[in-house]
Amino acid sequence: MRYVLALLLLAGCRHARPSADPLDAFLQRTDAARAALHIPGLSVAVVRDGAVVLERGLGTSSADTLYPIGSITKTFTATLMLQLAEEGRLDLDALVQPYVDWQVPPDVRIRHVLSHTSEGTPGTRFVYSSRFNWLDNVVEAATKENFRNLLVTRVIDAAGLKRTYPGEEHPDGHAEPHRIDGDQAVPSKLPPLGLHSSSGLSSTVGDLARYSIALDEGKLLSPAARERAWTPADPRFPYGLGWYTQTVAGERVVWHTSWWPDAFSGLLVKVPSRKLTLVLLANTDTLVSPQRGASNVLLYPIANDFLRTFLGDVGEPVLSDDDRLSLYADSTDPAKRKLAAEAGARLAAAFPNDLGIQFNLGMAYGNVRPTLRINGPDAARALAVFDAIITSSAEKPKWMDAWSHYLVAEHIAPRDPARAKTLAQRALATGVDTDGLKARLETLLGGL
Repeated sequence: MRYVLALLLLAGCRHARPSADPLDAFLQRTDAARAALHIPGLSVAVVRDGAVVLERGLGTSSADTLYPIGSITKTFTATLMLQLAEEGRLDLDALVQPYVDWQVPPDVRIRHVLSHTSEGTPGTRFVYSSRFNWLDNVVEAATKENFRNLLVTRVIDAAGLKRTYPGEEHPDGHAEPHRIDGDQAVPSKLPPLGLHSSSGLSSTVGDLARYSIALDEGKLLSPAARERAWTPADPRFPYGLGWYTQTVAGERVVWHTSWWPDAFSGLLVKVPSRKLTLVLLANTDTLVSPQRGASNVLLYPIANDFLRTFLGDVGEPVLSDDDRLSLYADSTDPAKRKLAAEAGARLAAAFPNDLGIQFNLGMAYGNVRPTLRINGPDAARALAVFDAIITSSAEKPKWMDAWSHYLVAEHIAPRDPARAKTLAQRALATGVDTDGLKARLETLLGGL
């Protein structure tokens, strides 16, 4: 987050000197940001007034480089589902349960999943959720047709996209993925490319620019359906149906990120009223990873610079409590951790059963980064939070379960080695190995 804020400040300073060619100046700043973010290859496209005015590769990439676009796929899924809804083939207010063959909370409706408001009491809170993966099953059950075929014929082909491919179906190689090791980007593994409602498409910046134009021209959705997609599910929330949405400098901005950890990242940012679009695809995750999925487009440096370039004064990013907790919970800066803890306490009071809030709050209390162990004067509070996550019967992601077990086990090992061993073994059984967790667990178990 440190270099992200530095880039934001740099972008603001440079805008003090007007340029005769704002697009050219923006491209130069984008290449500088690429280098600062250690991205070997970055592709960029810009649409102005409904036409592609920039399509360029920077570093090792070209304009035609193919990338997995990750969660930008969600906007394609939303487009397809809104088409079906307008035709009466899919009711977005219908319950999810009849369409899938696994257990779903009985009050979750399709629109809750599409808007990331299905967690907890549906419709009352935005939580970016992997439940979006349910929607390809919903589409197939409702239409009795194949999700892939519908997405290709009704969205990809309808938009005239020639280099957008579902799943493994791509004739050319992808950009080589990279992970960051210190200040260097080193080659990494290609992530899974199976097609689902939440991810699985591969594309180029040019094709995504043309997809954006097709949306603006009404080739894919009616004006009413577009409005539905780009309107917040609730005025309190930053997400509509398949798109983030917010107001910047008096303009509606709709957007989505793509984040494959240690591999790829991307951004699709639209100002619909101006037929203005930015597309970025990168072969590391650093285009978006420092923001940890933050729900304000102005926190993404190149997007911030783009909007300043074409909209003028966009103001400073305003952090929600969710973003403040997510961004600062594991900061090494005590002042930022304090902000995270204060935000987390407010959120925990409002949503006491949200384990994601609890985990980040435990990180803030425990001063967990960079040593990846519970530290500091609030260690007892952190321990209580992680212990509560361990004992909770609520559904939780494997990484959260594994790290909560490990952090408690490591902390109690000197005084309760028997329980520490049990917890460490459970963490190891999850198979999670982020941040070298497996080696840490093996070392801990070796000393018990």
